[in-house]
Amino acid sequence: MESSVYSSLPRLVALPDTVPETRDWPELAAASQTDLSMLDSNDARWLTVARTHRSALYEQAATFPGISPVCLTLLEGVGAATLNMEFRRALLAEQPTGTANQFDTEFNRTTRVVRQLLIDKLDTAVHASLGNGEASSLKVMLDNGGSSRTVEAVLLQVVGWWSLAASCRNLRQFIRDVYRQASATLADDATTIDAKTIFQGTFGGFNPEYQVNPEGPDHNRTFEAVVRTSDGRSGIGSGRSKKVAQQIACLDYLQKYAPSAIANHRATSKAARRTSSRLRLETISDVRYERLAKSFGCTDAFPFARALVHRSWSNVT
Repeated sequence: MESSVYSSLPRLVALPDTVPETRDWPELAAASQTDLSMLDSNDARWLTVARTHRSALYEQAATFPGISPVCLTLLEGVGAATLNMEFRRALLAEQPTGTANQFDTEFNRTTRVVRQLLIDKLDTAVHASLGNGEASSLKVMLDNGGSSRTVEAVLLQVVGWWSLAASCRNLRQFIRDVYRQASATLADDATTIDAKTIFQGTFGGFNPEYQVNPEGPDHNRTFEAVVRTSDGRSGIGSGRSKKVAQQIACLDYLQKYAPSAIANHRATSKAARRTSSRLRLETISDVRYERLAKSFGCTDAFPFARALVHRSWSNVT
């Protein structure tokens, strides 16, 4: 059914031979179960167009004669519509008894994470063709743990190509798998990250307001929370308690508007754990470790101390 629906879509118009062909994208080939080396030449040219951001289109006008930014906008629109439809199908498959309100809440809660996972799984940032200025800005943003609307636009263009040129082959299952991973990631973050504290520290100056409403019967009660700042931005979340719902709403807000705050928190926590562990072990002073290190031609005895000291010792010192 999936194949027949998408295969009935009109074919992409012919592109001039000056547009190069894209046949080397292992992540996309695996996800779409498509041998890109066997693509029709025109479909391979359209894949080049799909992975090209409008900033590169301006700089490489001679390579893309007749291809305007409007073309990319339309391709992105097709990708966005396809992704939203298949994402909602995934929600329905995972929660067949859910209500329309629950679907909308879950869609809004997870869509940002789903899109970022799609970007990562397809390695979109690597395969995207960007203008020089856009590429420099992207590097700075990614180095700081942020997400990029630029790469997301290219992702949607590629999904648009996937639906029109590859008949959305395997897209439904791929998105369902990504949604499951997104749900697991959010559940893990909700239990391991104090999102409300991070949120208050980052956006407390925007006078955040919380609204929490109960949902469902008494024996199966959940709470829907919305956190909204004075600039009109908001996050939503649901949970078995008001506290959990507010935590998830703050996490949703951070993922949408300040993902770098979460990334920085993770990096700081990991660095603290590594530093703490190393300080405990570096208090060990034994010539035997130094002698062992020298016999292996090493100047640092620390790795040998760490390898040969049982964890019970390091935990109590």
